[in-house]
Amino acid sequence: MPDYKQLYGKLYRATEKAASILRQAQEECDSMIMAELDDITDQNQYPFLLEEEEGQDSQPLSQ
Repeated sequence: MPDYKQLYGKLYRATEKAASILRQAQEECDSMIMAELDDITDQNQYPFLLEEEEGQDSQPLSQ
């Protein structure tokens, strides 16, 4: 008769190892993408957001 506790333990450890490998790969890919982004390029892609932020700063708060 198979030792189900041993089988479960083996599968659990393999699943945890696979999840860890995937998390690490995702973090490395995210870091590579972020390293390639330049703040100036990023701001030029979203000028409407900058206009909204500037507009909010110049308007007085109404109470």
